[in-house]
Amino acid sequence: KEHNFKGLLFAHFMLDVLEEALINLDAMKHPNGQRSSVKSHVLLDQLRAMRQLEAKNASAAPIPESYIGANDGLTQQLDPSLLFRGKKICHTALLPAQTRYLGYLTESNKVGDVDGGYDIGQNMVITNPIRDILPLAYDSADRQRCASPKADHKDFFYLRNQDGWLNTIVPTRSEMRAYQRLEFEGIIIICLQLCPLDKCPDFYVGFGGFGDIQNRRTKFDIRVDGQEVKNVLDLDHKCHVLQGESGIRWKRKRAGDGGYKLSFRVQAMEQGLEYSVKISSII
Repeated sequence: KEHNFKGLLFAHFMLDVLEEALINLDAMKHPNGQRSSVKSHVLLDQLRAMRQLEAKNASAAPIPESYIGANDGLTQQLDPSLLFRGKKICHTALLPAQTRYLGYLTESNKVGDVDGGYDIGQNMVITNPIRDILPLAYDSADRQRCASPKADHKDFFYLRNQDGWLNTIVPTRSEMRAYQRLEFEGIIIICLQLCPLDKCPDFYVGFGGFGDIQNRRTKFDIRVDGQEVKNVLDLDHKCHVLQGESGIRWKRKRAGDGGYKLSFRVQAMEQGLEYSVKISSII
């Protein structure tokens, strides 16, 4: 009851602040001291329309030739207009995300919202891949044990060396219907979960030695519709573009049945040791 009471007080406070902000914005539009007769909710609608117009103008502005932290040579190769303004599908495990809440990501009938009810995936400690499908997982340390947990969670697709080859379809049929996409440019970007301060534990496998033995410990392999990924190109340290024998554009082989079949495998060169990969998003 105490928490409920405090929550109601905070809600009323926020409404008062919002109304005061609207009054101040209206005063800025009428510096001569004349108050507008427009009601608060109408003024709010006008401000939202202005924001949408500003967003539209921003998207129509020239695209910069260089981005801080990005591989400019690769962005030019990808075509900046396609990369930053083209229609993309982000197959992400991160929260918040409507594709998670609506069940599009996992083709699940569990539908919810930020408060729960959606498919949360498997606890990474007891992950058990079903039918060689790359599982959606979470770290229990990232979850709060209270009635109203935080909305931001760094969930991931989880792969370990003992799992062998695991597969996923990107985008799913539900994602294709939701985004109304049947054709694709064929560029696939993989974003791994970042380590705090870029200091990863020894058991974590990244793209540092992709396709080859990393410090003679592990080997990380990826296939796209059965075709071997020959290289991964660093886009911005966080995400990498998949490259095959024919370049960075992949022809889709699964017409009408979802997108690309991506297969992942981690191999350990020493018996008895466990290594893992955490994929946050596939674009």
